[in-house]
Amino acid sequence: PPAGLRPETRDLSAPPDGTRIVAFGDSITHGLDLPATETFPAILQEQLRRLGLPDPHVINAGVGGETAVQAL
Repeated sequence: PPAGLRPETRDLSAPPDGTRIVAFGDSITHGLDLPATETFPAILQEQLRRLGLPDPHVINAGVGGETAVQAL
């Protein structure tokens, strides 16, 4: 994984029976200066659990400062 990923999201594997979703973006997705639990991907994962999706795993692939061209 790119060096810019948050340390807690460098594991790109999904749980064996779970759903893997990749949140792709820049510093807003990354959650610059936020604790991991307050990032958009973490909130999305919690909301999906509350809606009953079995074992969602949202990967925070946000990299601060990255543009669409760099991401491509």
